[in-house]
Amino acid sequence: MATRQEELEEQLAADPDFAEAMRNATAGEYSTTLFQMWEETLDLLIKDIQLPMSLGFADAMLRQWPWLNYEGVKLYQERHLIRLTGIKDVLVSCYPKPAKFLFKENVADWDKHKEAYKNLLVAWTRLTDSWVEDWNAIPLDQPLLKGAEQASIQLSTTMLISQNGFLEQIRHLSGYEISDEEGAEMDERITAVDDE
Repeated sequence: MATRQEELEEQLAADPDFAEAMRNATAGEYSTTLFQMWEETLDLLIKDIQLPMSLGFADAMLRQWPWLNYEGVKLYQERHLIRLTGIKDVLVSCYPKPAKFLFKENVADWDKHKEAYKNLLVAWTRLTDSWVEDWNAIPLDQPLLKGAEQASIQLSTTMLISQNGFLEQIRHLSGYEISDEEGAEMDERITAVDDE
């Protein structure tokens, strides 16, 4: 049985506008900026995770994460909402200009927004690293929370950095290129300790 995220992806794939955008993407030119596509996808996921637990969703979660129970699935929904909201907050914070202007600049998206995309790559990678620290901080005597967080973190991380994840989509933009020097600088930013 499909998870809610898989069902949502099927709905998006069936949408004619989304399908057209994906066809155009083979040339590296999307009909919208990736920023807009991601924000719209996150808005749908955030709305979806706030729905009451359905039988299908519970079944899929309990099969995939057998250590969870119904209370754990509910806790997962709450924790996943926090994760998704955090992902969106980071996304919006990396916009180089207000969305109403940015979303109109889909032609030469990479060329126009390279620095913003690089900033987002760094910020989302740092975010996923912080989730691991959050999970490590949960004591073993709180197995329900630890299990719900594990499910949320793994699904959120997969959405961002898997082979088909958000960050991989950047590589398909027309003109995409990050030099070795830029990559090294980004790695330094990812591993840097915040000055606080």
